[in-house]
Amino acid sequence: MDYTVISHDAFGRYETIRRTVRTIDSCANCGRRNTGRLYQYGSLSDGYGSRPNWQHEVFCDIDCMRIYHNV
Repeated sequence: MDYTVISHDAFGRYETIRRTVRTIDSCANCGRRNTGRLYQYGSLSDGYGSRPNWQHEVFCDIDCMRIYHNV
């Protein structure tokens, strides 16, 4: 498993997950560069055999991801 579970939505039956990405890109929301280490967020369904669904953007933290996606 190459990701960390951030939260679990029992009603929606999915988890919010993230993985560390080493990149020269900057945060998609605020433009900050975290010394080459940013996070890619995604979701994972509770269904058997499901695979993570990763977003294309990278962020410095979950707050920037939520602001970017208006969550």
